[in-house]
Amino acid sequence: MRNKITDIIFDEIDKFNKERSKSEKIKKATSTHLTGPKTELDSVELIGLLVSLEEKVNKLFKKKIKIADEKIIEKPENISTIDKLIDLICDKIKKK
Repeated sequence: MRNKITDIIFDEIDKFNKERSKSEKIKKATSTHLTGPKTELDSVELIGLLVSLEEKVNKLFKKKIKIADEKIIEKPENISTIDKLIDLICDKIKKK
Protein backbone atom coordinates (compact mmCIF):
# COMPACT_ATOMS: atom_id res chain seq x y z
CA MET A 1 0.00 0.00 0.00
CA ARG A 2 2.75 2.44 0.93
CA ASN A 3 4.48 2.01 -2.43
CA LYS A 4 1.24 2.66 -4.32
CA ILE A 5 0.59 5.83 -2.35
CA THR A 6 4.16 7.00 -2.94
CA ASP A 7 3.70 6.39 -6.68
CA ILE A 8 0.46 8.41 -6.69
CA ILE A 9 2.15 11.32 -4.90
CA PHE A 10 5.16 11.27 -7.23
CA ASP A 11 2.84 11.17 -10.27
CA GLU A 12 1.11 14.29 -8.95
CA ILE A 13 4.47 15.98 -8.37
CA ASP A 14 5.35 15.19 -12.00
CA LYS A 15 2.23 17.12 -13.04
CA PHE A 16 3.27 20.12 -10.92
CA ASN A 17 6.81 19.96 -12.28
CA LYS A 18 5.63 20.15 -15.90
CA GLU A 19 4.46 23.70 -15.13
CA ARG A 20 7.66 24.75 -13.34
CA SER A 21 11.03 25.90 -14.53
CA LYS A 22 14.00 23.59 -13.98
CA SER A 23 15.11 25.53 -10.90
CA GLU A 24 11.62 25.40 -9.34
CA LYS A 25 10.97 21.67 -9.71
CA ILE A 26 9.71 19.84 -6.63
CA LYS A 27 12.05 17.06 -5.56
CA LYS A 28 10.50 13.60 -5.71
CA ALA A 29 11.74 12.28 -2.37
CA THR A 30 9.97 11.23 0.80
CA SER A 31 12.00 13.87 2.66
CA THR A 32 10.60 16.70 0.50
CA HIS A 33 8.87 19.35 2.61
CA LEU A 34 5.22 20.10 1.91
CA THR A 35 4.65 22.67 4.67
CA GLY A 36 6.79 25.13 6.57
CA PRO A 37 9.64 27.37 5.45
CA LYS A 38 11.39 24.66 3.38
CA THR A 39 8.42 23.91 1.12
CA GLU A 40 8.35 24.78 -2.55
CA LEU A 41 4.52 24.71 -2.67
CA ASP A 42 2.26 27.63 -1.91
CA SER A 43 -0.94 27.01 0.04
CA VAL A 44 -3.14 26.80 -3.07
CA GLU A 45 -0.83 24.24 -4.66
CA LEU A 46 -0.77 22.19 -1.47
CA ILE A 47 -4.57 22.09 -1.23
CA GLY A 48 -4.75 21.18 -4.92
CA LEU A 49 -2.28 18.35 -4.34
CA LEU A 50 -4.23 17.03 -1.34
CA VAL A 51 -7.58 17.13 -3.16
CA SER A 52 -6.12 15.37 -6.18
CA LEU A 53 -4.55 12.73 -3.93
CA GLU A 54 -7.88 12.16 -2.18
CA GLU A 55 -9.56 11.46 -5.50
CA LYS A 56 -6.88 9.07 -6.71
CA VAL A 57 -6.50 7.23 -3.38
CA ASN A 58 -10.27 6.89 -2.98
CA LYS A 59 -10.55 5.45 -6.48
CA LEU A 60 -7.59 3.07 -6.16
CA PHE A 61 -8.37 1.74 -2.68
CA LYS A 62 -12.17 2.09 -2.98
CA LYS A 63 -12.25 3.91 0.36
CA LYS A 64 -13.55 7.41 0.99
CA ILE A 65 -10.91 9.25 2.99
CA LYS A 66 -10.45 12.97 3.57
CA ILE A 67 -6.87 14.20 3.59
CA ALA A 68 -7.42 17.97 3.62
CA ASP A 69 -9.47 18.10 6.82
CA GLU A 70 -9.57 20.34 9.89
CA LYS A 71 -6.75 18.36 11.55
CA ILE A 72 -4.40 19.30 8.73
CA ILE A 73 -5.41 22.95 8.95
CA GLU A 74 -4.79 22.93 12.72
CA LYS A 75 -1.54 20.92 12.56
CA PRO A 76 0.10 21.22 9.14
CA GLU A 77 3.22 19.60 10.61
CA ASN A 78 1.32 16.29 10.28
CA ILE A 79 2.05 16.50 6.55
CA SER A 80 5.29 18.46 6.71
CA THR A 81 7.04 15.97 4.43
CA ILE A 82 5.94 13.51 1.78
CA ASP A 83 6.84 10.70 4.17
CA LYS A 84 4.48 12.07 6.83
CA LEU A 85 1.76 12.51 4.21
CA ILE A 86 2.18 8.86 3.18
CA ASP A 87 1.90 7.79 6.84
CA LEU A 88 -1.27 9.86 7.26
CA ILE A 89 -2.89 8.40 4.14
CA CYS A 90 -1.97 4.84 5.14
CA ASP A 91 -3.44 5.38 8.62
CA LYS A 92 -6.68 6.79 7.20
CA ILE A 93 -7.07 3.89 4.77
CA LYS A 94 -6.47 1.33 7.54
CA LYS A 95 -9.13 2.97 9.73
CA LYS A 96 -11.81 2.74 7.00
